[in-house]
Amino acid sequence: MSSPTTRSRSALILALAALASPAFAQDRLDDVPATSAERSLDADTAMLDVYDGELWGLGSDYKVRFETDGLTYHPALGADEPESRTLSVQVTAVGRGVGGSVAVGAPVARERDGLRVDYHRPTCVETYEIRPEGVKQSFRFDALPQGGGDLVVTARVECNMPLSHADAESVRFATPRGEVFVEGVLGIDADGLEAAGSLRYVDGLLEMRLPASFVAHAALPLVLDPLLGSNTDPSTGTTRGEERIKSAYDETNEVWCLVWDRTYSSSDSDVLARRMNRDGTFRGSAVSLMVDTTKEEVPAIANVNRLDRFLILWRWQDNNPEGLTLDAANGTRTAIVDLGAGDNFAVGDNPNTDATFGSHVPYLTTLVVTDSSGDNGFAFGGTIKFNGSGEPYVVTVGGVGQTRFSTAGTRWCGGPTVGAVDPLGWSLFAWSLDTGSAGNGDRIREIEGAFRDVNGGNVIGQDSFLLSGSYGHNRSSQNPHIANSGDEWICVYQSKRLRSGADDPNEVHASTLVLDAGRNALRTRYGITVAAESGRALQAGRVGWQGDSVLLAYTRERSNGTGAARVVLLSMPDADVCTDEEVVTPNGEDVRSMWVATRHTGLGVSPTGRDEESLITFGTTGSRNGVFLRQYRHDDGDTANLGGGCQAGGTANAQIQDQCAVIGNANHRVLVRGANPGGTAYLLIGTELLRTGCKNCRLFPDPFSSFVVGASIDSDGYASVALPIPDQTALRGLTLYEQWILPGVNGPSCFVGASVTDALSVTIQ
Repeated sequence: MSSPTTRSRSALILALAALASPAFAQDRLDDVPATSAERSLDADTAMLDVYDGELWGLGSDYKVRFETDGLTYHPALGADEPESRTLSVQVTAVGRGVGGSVAVGAPVARERDGLRVDYHRPTCVETYEIRPEGVKQSFRFDALPQGGGDLVVTARVECNMPLSHADAESVRFATPRGEVFVEGVLGIDADGLEAAGSLRYVDGLLEMRLPASFVAHAALPLVLDPLLGSNTDPSTGTTRGEERIKSAYDETNEVWCLVWDRTYSSSDSDVLARRMNRDGTFRGSAVSLMVDTTKEEVPAIANVNRLDRFLILWRWQDNNPEGLTLDAANGTRTAIVDLGAGDNFAVGDNPNTDATFGSHVPYLTTLVVTDSSGDNGFAFGGTIKFNGSGEPYVVTVGGVGQTRFSTAGTRWCGGPTVGAVDPLGWSLFAWSLDTGSAGNGDRIREIEGAFRDVNGGNVIGQDSFLLSGSYGHNRSSQNPHIANSGDEWICVYQSKRLRSGADDPNEVHASTLVLDAGRNALRTRYGITVAAESGRALQAGRVGWQGDSVLLAYTRERSNGTGAARVVLLSMPDADVCTDEEVVTPNGEDVRSMWVATRHTGLGVSPTGRDEESLITFGTTGSRNGVFLRQYRHDDGDTANLGGGCQAGGTANAQIQDQCAVIGNANHRVLVRGANPGGTAYLLIGTELLRTGCKNCRLFPDPFSSFVVGASIDSDGYASVALPIPDQTALRGLTLYEQWILPGVNGPSCFVGASVTDALSVTIQ
């Protein structure tokens, strides 16, 4: 065999292409779909519960309050509906067409059984069953009223929507954004025989009738059975109000929790939640966390893995945040508590189980105060802890209350976001900040950030730093979102250049940070453009970790002005694009909001074995209204750490990383991080193993058949080799063995005075 030589990178690329030929092709991995089937979060919603002493039911597009002698139905018509719309029903009489009617009588008792509410009256049992599509109303007669003719139940109906239709089959009330209706009267006797009934509506009185020919021979008990329901009008572009969707994952119970707000009108909204197993099946129905006739909106959620609970916050009545915790295993909820002041707020996951800080959650709120000098915005950071019952409370930070990150005098501050707590108890906070006026009169907005531990101390020695580039450039940057795994962090945001006349369309930018073992900034890249398109606005970037890569989802403006969801895979630490494909909304729906969350399987500082699954949730308008989800696991190369590193202490302090080993990835790279700055590192990469040892070092790739490629180590301790992977399907399943040789690294000297990193086994996908 010939001895190893340093070969050119181009030769290695040609070799990869050659390996794609049938003679070299290996068994392929099983193809795994990138996304699961799209599923609705609320289409099958049906729940019944007590809130503040009142009994409420919830369906897919409505809520209903049960009172002592009737009910009030609230359709979800969206924020464009100027006032809350209701339909109240109170039964007043029963009777026969011949012989007159009698008062139905006050309920003797009201009973609740599962999703059913029974009003026991002297003349009949009035029952309401919560269903996703509406409230199924029924009247059970164990004995018929005296007389003959049709069986008639009369109810007083009050509705603040105009009457739009009334005939024997249905009665409907509508606004331009939707309708409520009563329809489908049906009679069912004890033998299961059925007969269609009819409706008659005059001056606020609704008669529900069964024909005399059926009633005369019906076996008792006899049931009269209409449906009370509602519809929104997709042609108006109005959603049912499902927006601002968030999600988090609990590793112990292997369950997701998803939260969103549903808007009934401009003055009435509620926050809903639903748990989902990893296999995509739901644990129970969607539930409303608080139901009343006021506004609860803009939810935020974080997982507290040590407590096996989800922390959920929302804004109440355009004012301060309040919240509770939800048990990940059984869905039980704590009491709702007030959590201080703030216009907008965010919380970060804590996947740790450490007793010191594993039950602490980082909390960021922004507040705009109007005084004699105008609007002044502030960003405050804090920590949320929990009492013995699991109820949340905001604690002081550093003994002086919440830390104020941004300085006074700014005109606006908003869009807060917080990353997950890392294994040492630290998190990255970010927000958008108004920093002045652009030349065209628009406001310049920057993304600022700060590292804090969960007890409020500075991580990097400054109160805050700029995440969106340099101060003073004419850009508007907003809506940041953070994801992190181990010691790597990424913040994405939308940004546009401000110009005289028309501004440029929004782009999606990213900033990346890597912390060293001392938790100092080791490598930073600010203001990276990851998605831009001439004439098309891009926005709402959300990120979640995906193996060694980052999943980015954002909306792209279509030519008709609607939003399409796109999914991009980015390799770290420089946010290089691996893939870009539109997958979320194949039916042309208009995406109004999106969220990406990571299934945290542990946030170790090693760059291998990271979180491998993300969840995308989104709300749409158009042919369908509502909230939907996709589970997403994108192949970024099947990577296994083989060990063998031999640096100081016999551990692999310098780390090898393969970035997005998928066919057709022109940005594929293999890098090393944590090496001594300066000098040259050498990458061994091949398809055969040797496993030769020296002291506590092991060299895995066979140097006699591998390629050896040199790369300069920069001042951050990074070196990388760019190796584009040809777009040839025969390469899928090919396994490469990779390892770096690092001259001058403290530790055992082997292999001509050098040390080695751990080796990787990487299977191209």
